[in-house]
Amino acid sequence: MACKYHWVIIITLQALLFADHCHGHRILAVMPYASTSHKSTIVPLLSALAARGHHVTYVSGKPTEQLQNKTNVREIVIDMKVEFTVANRGAGKQSFFENIVERPFKTKMAFLDKFREVPESTINSTFKDPQIRRMMENEEFDLVLISVITAYVGYPLAWHFNCPFIIMSPNVVLADMPFVMGDSEHTEYVPFIMSGFTHHMSLMQRTINTALVHLTTKLPKTFNTPVFEKLVQHYLPACPPLLDIEHNVSLVFTNTHPSISYPRASPPSLIEVGAIHCRPAQPLPTAMEEFIDDGGNTAGFLVFTVGSVIQMDEMPEKILNVFKNVFARLPQKVIWQWKIHPKNQTMPANVMLSSWLPQQDLLGHPKCRGFLTHGGLLSTQEAVYHGVPVIGIPFVTDQENNMIKAVMDGYAIKLAWNDIDEEKLHGAILDILNEEKYQSNVKRLQSLLRDQPETPLERAVFWTEYVLRNKGAAALQLGSRNLSRFQRNLLDVYCVLFTILLCITATIIWIFKMIRRAQRGSKQYEK
Repeated sequence: MACKYHWVIIITLQALLFADHCHGHRILAVMPYASTSHKSTIVPLLSALAARGHHVTYVSGKPTEQLQNKTNVREIVIDMKVEFTVANRGAGKQSFFENIVERPFKTKMAFLDKFREVPESTINSTFKDPQIRRMMENEEFDLVLISVITAYVGYPLAWHFNCPFIIMSPNVVLADMPFVMGDSEHTEYVPFIMSGFTHHMSLMQRTINTALVHLTTKLPKTFNTPVFEKLVQHYLPACPPLLDIEHNVSLVFTNTHPSISYPRASPPSLIEVGAIHCRPAQPLPTAMEEFIDDGGNTAGFLVFTVGSVIQMDEMPEKILNVFKNVFARLPQKVIWQWKIHPKNQTMPANVMLSSWLPQQDLLGHPKCRGFLTHGGLLSTQEAVYHGVPVIGIPFVTDQENNMIKAVMDGYAIKLAWNDIDEEKLHGAILDILNEEKYQSNVKRLQSLLRDQPETPLERAVFWTEYVLRNKGAAALQLGSRNLSRFQRNLLDVYCVLFTILLCITATIIWIFKMIRRAQRGSKQYEK
């Protein structure tokens, strides 16, 4: 009987699969300016959508290796005039690495200030590009995926193609997006991404947090957005105000999950897809595997990398020697990412340098004992996903907050570039290797992160196709979207209630006065 229906089942499944793939939609993804880590949050989704038969067009600033020669994917690479990097060392100038050690606050502010030139360059580079112009003239799309980093480019394209759009955040949801969706910023317990606060804040911290959130959202929208609109209207004269387009967002994907991020209340149109890029480990390249196992190594190994933006070769000699000397004292092997191999540098025998690291395959290796990182969000997510304790040495942006959260969760130790020495580094490494609490805490979080009804990628695919099927997500939108902040906080209602209370109180007082007056009149009459 089983054999009789065997081919029927197979043919039925194939028919269903074919039916799913032959109704593909046209999807435009817009991320012309992004770091490698930012791309890592959208590329898995694009690949999955393409595999399901959708036709994906991806606008980027650099070719994406993972999408090369992939069926149903077309990548439009525009000529960006600015690059997502901090490696701008010129003759006689200190490197970013050196500056972050000697003057950390000033360097962090300069790093953020550097991105002021990005919007104008991105808008001009995108809308001047002949490929984009031809696409806008000749093609249609069913959905636009927009990176929140370059929303000022994505919004006009979504308006032009008259289709629903989804915003993707490579990090936590930006503070103003919940308000756009009809929710609150919840500054009473959701810390600003670069505040250094946790979700347990004092009165002063909540005050500062609220001020930071409103200043960093209201000022750009008041002063920067009109500038962006003028640039956009140079190419699309009929384009409506960007904030009006933003108000029509269908969904927001945010790279968070309660196990690794601060939990928050959220509207139904905010979808958490934290660790969307994480996957099971694959076999390592032969050379790395042989290095790890060399000499019958039973002590395991450490991974050391500072992400895709910072250049390791710019590390000051003093700090470089700290790492070399400490690594030489360890029984563990160390795999160290170094994009440009150092000249005239002798590394300890237990250290392997590599310009590229299969980071998730290393972290998921059974012999991986610890992870030294800059504290980027994707790196901390991968550490938790694969269950590896962390030593974090943050540079800028959200990295400080990521490491504060990791330390609070008990699976990490945080160090500072301008205060690192051999004793502190060696002590931190010994702690994560030998103290059970770091391993048990990261395994606990690993279990929580993986304890989901579907993977974050499957969730993102479902909700993307939900928007495609329903031509938007109107059923998920809160009625409060159309209310002002005054109305959402019920200040108008409280004013009415207060007025009613005053009227009732005044009426009661008047009645008592009338009663007392009547009583006085009665006494005088009796006399």
